[in-house]
Formats: sequence, C-alpha cells, structure tokens
Amino acid sequence: MPLYLSRHTLLAMSKIGLILWLVIALILGIAVLIVLNRQPTQSDQPNIILPIDPASVSTLTITTPQHQRRFIRTQSGLWMHQLVDKDQTISSTWLTDSRRIRAALRLLNSTRGQPRTKGPSEAEHSSWTKVQIQRKQNNEDRVTLWISPKSLAGSHHARIQMQNPAEIDALITIDSNLASLFLNNAPALWLDAHALALLPEKTDVITIQTDNQTLSLRQRGSRWQLDQPIQAAAEPVMVERLKLVLSHLLSDTIQLKANHSLDLEPALESSMKIQITANAPAFTKAQGNAVWTLTIGQATSLSAASVHAVSIVTDAERSTILGPAHLTIERAALSAIELNPASYIAKKTSRLPRADVAWVELHHPANNPTDTLRINRQIQGWVSESDHATDAIISRLGVLLMLVCDLPAETVHLDNAAGFEPLVGIKLGGLSDTIIDTMKLGIWTDPVSSSSTSGKGQPEPRLAVISGSILRIFDKKTTDEVLGWLTVLSQSLEP
Repeated sequence: MPLYLSRHTLLAMSKIGLILWLVIALILGIAVLIVLNRQPTQSDQPNIILPIDPASVSTLTITTPQHQRRFIRTQSGLWMHQLVDKDQTISSTWLTDSRRIRAALRLLNSTRGQPRTKGPSEAEHSSWTKVQIQRKQNNEDRVTLWISPKSLAGSHHARIQMQNPAEIDALITIDSNLASLFLNNAPALWLDAHALALLPEKTDVITIQTDNQTLSLRQRGSRWQLDQPIQAAAEPVMVERLKLVLSHLLSDTIQLKANHSLDLEPALESSMKIQITANAPAFTKAQGNAVWTLTIGQATSLSAASVHAVSIVTDAERSTILGPAHLTIERAALSAIELNPASYIAKKTSRLPRADVAWVELHHPANNPTDTLRINRQIQGWVSESDHATDAIISRLGVLLMLVCDLPAETVHLDNAAGFEPLVGIKLGGLSDTIIDTMKLGIWTDPVSSSSTSGKGQPEPRLAVISGSILRIFDKKTTDEVLGWLTVLSQSLEP
C-alpha cells in the first residue's frame, strides 16, 4: 500500500516547524541583546593603568567633605603631613610614616582598572573622596582619582582623570583594601608615631620639668654638662641613653590639633614637660635652633596605663614647625626616662685630664687650708720644695691622680655626706695658678644599710670623694688598693 500523508497531517507539521523557527529566532534575538548590552571585559577592552611611579610623586592630597590632608615630599625624601582647613590654611603639620605613603603609591601604580561607561550623578560625586597625585614639580602633571565610599563585592567605583601621558576620564573599579587607605579618616594611619618627631641625633639642651625639680643638660663643645639642679660634668653614657629613650618614645594614638588650640585641656594638666633644643629640621626655612616640647598630662583612664600628651616643635620665633599633636603614651615607656639628677653626674671626679694637671696641693682636713703641700710637674717629674714631700708621697702621686682623673666611681650621690670621714684634701691646677678642682678623699660607711658587712659585723668602709655636694663612692677593689696608702698619706700630713 503506498505511503502518503494526508493534507491534514501536512498542515499540522508546517505549524510545528513554524513554531520551532520562531523559538529559535527569539533565542537568537535575546543572545544578541545580551552581547550588545553587556559590560566590556578584560579580553575586549584594554585595562586603564595608573601611571604613578612612586619615585616621581611630589605631593599627594586627599580631600573629603570634612577636611583635606596634604602629603609633601621633602628634598631629603621625608614625607610631611599637613592638615588643611576649608580656607586652605595649614592648621597642623606632622611627620608622615613614609613607609605607608610609599606602599600606597606602589599599590596605585600596580592598579589595573576596568573602564565603566556609566558614571555617578553629581549628587553622588560630591560625597566621593578626591585623591590628587602630583608628579614632579609640574602642576599640570597630575592624576586625580575620585573614590566612592560604597563598597560593592570587594571593590569601589573610582573615577580617574589625567592629562599625561594620555588624556583619560573614565570610571573604573579598584580594590577595597586600596580604597580604604584613602577613605579612612583616622590620621594615625598615616602619621609617624614618634612623640618627638624628627628629633635630630645632635641636640644642644635637654630639660625635663616635673612637679618636684628641673633637670637640665647642656652640650658645651664635645662634652655634656648638668646645668640644673647643680652644675657638674655629665656622664656621657647616661646622656646618650636619655637621648635614645626620648627619640624612640612612641605614641599609642595621635590626633592633630589646630594652632589656635594650644592651651591644654583640663585632662592635660602638666605633670612633666620635656623640652629639647636642637637644629631646626632641614625641610623648614627656619634658621638656627628649634625647640621640641612634649607635655605629659594625666592618665587617660582609671587604669592609668596611658597618659595624655601634647607635642609641638617651634622655631626661634616661636612659630610652629610641627604639631600641635595630641598623643596618648604608655606610662611604662615614660618610666624609662631617668629623672634622678645624680645619675647624670660624671662618675669621674675631675674634669681635668691627668696629663693636663700641672700642680697638686695636698692638706690634712684638720689643717688650715692654706697650710698645704704643693707638688709641681716639671720636665724631670714631680718636684716639691717642701720637706713634707717625701719620696713615698711623690712616687704614689700618679696613683692618686689616676684615682681622681681616670677611675669612674661605682655610685654617685647628691647632698648625702652622712657617713663620710675625710682623710686628705686635694686641689688640682693647670698651667696657671688657677684652681681647677677641689675635693676631699676619705672613708664612707653607709649609716643606714648594713647589707654589706665585714667579719666584725660593722658596715664595710668604702673609698669616697666629695667635691661640693657630690659624693662619689668607689668599688671594693679600688678601696682595698688605695685606702691603706691614703690613710698613711693622711697621717703624714697631720699638723
């Protein structure tokens, strides 16, 4: 029987085919619309590369609706942070943590943004943060980045505008971690944490005022001297230690303050003030010296673990160079500052080098001070016209000078002559008859402590020297070597 399709069957099949063709056409149309309307991808549009070489950047400015922060590279390579008011007045300046600036610039330099065709409205754009990067010293050679405060899927919209090397004005996306560096309003993110920022290694005067005393150290030539509370040669090691502690004093938090708010708040009533005079920082136009002032205030909380502080640097005209900055500092860090004046007194008794001693006068403490034994240095050695100047005395004179000119004392005390018994009075002079140093050598026994005692149960005596109000006590080894001979010398000088 022949195969054939009825007219009804053919009509049904044509309707099905038409429907299939319509479905296929619809699917193709939707695909075309998707392709035409989709955002460009990395494969079909080139990345926008931020041409920011960190070494060529001279200024970085971050502008938010609330404030403006300006970062300026100095000729020495340091970065300074300026807080700028709405009228473009610089209200405060501080040293920037240069590592953070360089890291941010390196991240910007490695950014590969994808352009977006749809930009923000004017209302949205006004709330964005403006980051302006000036390269070299040409005001026209800069990159401007507008960053949205809103994060979407780990990224932020940003608008980039620049003229060189090519004119670009496009909307891109950048990583949220990079955006947060510029959107974060906390200044501590950028500022150097040193409480005495830019303090030079060479300083001239260090003054520490507390409720009880004023401690002042001054450099004269190559040597340091204690000026207050008494005048005395300073111990170099202790001065260097103090400078090291002060230069590494770090703050937990830092907040810049406007110049007009220099008065300390009630919470900052001073308990200690540190002032350091040194050459003005090189980046400023200030001539001569500058003064670093750190005022320590009250505790930040009941725990008293940290204290308030204000730091400021001024020039000779009292104009502000750095600060004022409101800090919080751990009390433990401040405890490393030695406040005992005796600790800074030189442990060597005489400021005159042994080779420069031209004459020595010895006398017994019970004698009239004018009744002395004088011994002069001559080419052939030490010579005296007095009959009291025996060979034994002259032969041991070198040991005596070594004791007072070269040997450091074990401990130094102020205004503590109790327990001291003088044996020999000494005057030292230079080439002229001018008296350089006057002192008394003797025996010191601790009138209070008996922790170190001899076999007889009495406090063990120590060799000591008194010059003015300064008592220097020597160690046991030096005492054993010198005290016996010194006692004999004292007996030979008795009236």
